[in-house]
Amino acid sequence: MTSTLVPSRISTVRATVELIRWSLIRNAINAPLFAVVQVLLAFALLYGISVFMPHLDRNSAEYLASGAVTVNFISMGCVIAPQFIATAKTNGMFDYQRSLPVPRLAILAADVLVWAVLALPGIIAGGVAAKLKFGFDVNLNIGAIAVVFALQVVMAVLGFMLAYWVPASLLTIVTQSITFMVLLFAPINYPPERLPDWYVHIQQFLPFVPAANLVRATLFDIGQIQILDVIVVGFWGLLGCASALWALARRD
Repeated sequence: MTSTLVPSRISTVRATVELIRWSLIRNAINAPLFAVVQVLLAFALLYGISVFMPHLDRNSAEYLASGAVTVNFISMGCVIAPQFIATAKTNGMFDYQRSLPVPRLAILAADVLVWAVLALPGIIAGGVAAKLKFGFDVNLNIGAIAVVFALQVVMAVLGFMLAYWVPASLLTIVTQSITFMVLLFAPINYPPERLPDWYVHIQQFLPFVPAANLVRATLFDIGQIQILDVIVVGFWGLLGCASALWALARRD
């Protein structure tokens, strides 16, 4: 008598590759819409705000140009992605993923990488809009690309953490609050001198302003990379990853 041995689990790398393919198939139908939304957002920020503030000095223009890129990947990772994950929790897809005989890290890595890739049109659109509107050149060396992609991954991880832990009834409120904060109440699209010092200090320890600082320093060659920004973004990335993995591994 012969028997077939079926492994109960597969390797993390193989599982991640297969889950990436699955996630790409699931999100392929929405990818064009995501791209259109990001392009519109990038150009709306640069050209729309310029309507209300027609006489921008160079410093303000630099913040606005880099902010268009930053707001785009924050919106994709921390606002749009959580809404789709919440839908997956409602229709049973989330529970199905957790039942698969694959490492929890593979599930998280696959979805996060796909959402980071889906946010790329916003980076490109932000760079093109900055060039057309202000004539700023975008730095596309390997280091800058790696930093920006890492920031996209961090925002996606934070979005997954929110989707996994925040009740669906409150998730929309939380994600829209993030939208309002990064657009209007954080020194991302405008210099920090326009806000109270105590508030700017608080923002330095949240993930969004340090991410914007890193975008300016790498993608636009404005200023230097500050180690505090790297530490803060890294901390939030690790926190989001640990929290998301915990949510995937827990038993209800």
